Amino acid sequence: MNHRSVETFRLDVGGWNGWKWFEGIYSKCENVEQKMILVGLLKTGSRSNELNKLTRDMVDLDTYNNAILIKNQPLEKQKKAIQLVDNNGNYMYDDNRRLYRFEHVDGWRTYLFPKKERYSHLFTRLVELCDDPKELVFPFSYSQIYYRICTIGMELPEGVPKKDWAYHLDKGCGLFPHELRSIRACQLLRDYRYNNQQLRKFFGWAEDSPMPDHYMELTPDDLIPSPELMPK
Repeated sequence: MNHRSVETFRLDVGGWNGWKWFEGIYSKCENVEQKMILVGLLKTGSRSNELNKLTRDMVDLDTYNNAILIKNQPLEKQKKAIQLVDNNGNYMYDDNRRLYRFEHVDGWRTYLFPKKERYSHLFTRLVELCDDPKELVFPFSYSQIYYRICTIGMELPEGVPKKDWAYHLDKGCGLFPHELRSIRACQLLRDYRYNNQQLRKFFGWAEDSPMPDHYMELTPDDLIPSPELMPK
């Protein structure tokens, strides 16, 4: 069996299917670590290598009565494109396509989510377990995060060694960590009617980024007008 892909996820799920659906995923978690990471990825909409850089002092539980504020969480994929030049200073091309190199640029995101939102109390509890301001809220490596999310609910066939787990991601079993970013984007769009600018702020995307359109996957239910807009 091949690895599941983002395209497979979109065919199977296609957007945000509600908290009851998420509860079904959560209920399949076999240990506390899976639950921690699942909640952390969804609530923050972080990449795996962003979640594991979140420290206690980045989480503000006090400024807002009704919201949890995340301040200056490091971003991973912030890059500056620099067009390549040859020894004569002329821009380089591959046929008609410009050639670039990319340099990492430090970046941060500041955002919030409601305290009364489902699973916010669990997120708060994890934060409050940290005594040191510089303590990591989610002290896991990228590989540890990936493995724990992908194997939620997994039952390997008899005789299959654990090293082959990645080839047995059957339908209804596990998620990819990055898929939870798409799920969170869809949830913000559907439940809170976030527009593109609000999504860019939440996820730390640049103003000209096409990411909101890339991540937002609508379900048929999203096409139903609000009751007050329905024809009389």
